[in-house]
Amino acid sequence: MKLNSKVLDLVLEGFELRAGSRKLIPSTRKLKEIKSVLYDKNFLNSKNSEEELYYMYRAVGNEEEDAFRRYRIKYDITIVKGIDLGSEHNKTLGHYHAIAEKGLSYPEIYEVIDGRAIYLLQKPLGNGEYEVRIVNAYKGEKLYIPPNYGHITINPEPKSLVMSNLVGSEFKSDYESIIKMGGGAIFSLCNGEIVFNKSYRDIHVSIEEGADMPFSLEKGRSLYDEFVEDPAKFEFLDKPSMLHKNGKG
Repeated sequence: MKLNSKVLDLVLEGFELRAGSRKLIPSTRKLKEIKSVLYDKNFLNSKNSEEELYYMYRAVGNEEEDAFRRYRIKYDITIVKGIDLGSEHNKTLGHYHAIAEKGLSYPEIYEVIDGRAIYLLQKPLGNGEYEVRIVNAYKGEKLYIPPNYGHITINPEPKSLVMSNLVGSEFKSDYESIIKMGGGAIFSLCNGEIVFNKSYRDIHVSIEEGADMPFSLEKGRSLYDEFVEDPAKFEFLDKPSMLHKNGKG
């Protein structure tokens, strides 16, 4: 499958990504690495513990464009297998982002290149309260992760989910906050049921079809191409206070 960028020559074959004739090397996440956040922890056994769940290609094509270095932003591609983890759909481990400035963590933009995604966004409000947004996103759609939200990506389909993202290149992921809670605030089960994680005391949930964006991006157009054309438009990914005032996400 040729990805939709007009600028970057990317071809995906199975879980292998090539840039022109060059084979890119991903980081992978294995089942044994997400045991602590599984809904059904008994699903993990000696036979499936080494199974690769998703593939993360970091900083794809960044070396081709000086703007990525200048604005301290990187472009990644992630492929999430279309498999089930016992009674729940395949998912990413989940994480929060580090603080960038003024109490605001690094924001992020996702694009669904192929497949369908359920994005779980969660934000601690204090006193054990969490705001939780469950967003269904489809091929060609983009999603904005505002500052101070943790997030998990779920693939509810039997085919692979292919997505890209733009994020500040200086950010680091905080996985421990999700791990210590035994996963995200909700679990998305294969039978369509949404189950609340009992480790969370007070959850306020909204379910959304598609994503609201605080700025204009073209549906179906490559996120990479949009950045290369106008990188200054994305400077807030490294300096979130440009878009969010008074520490509000």
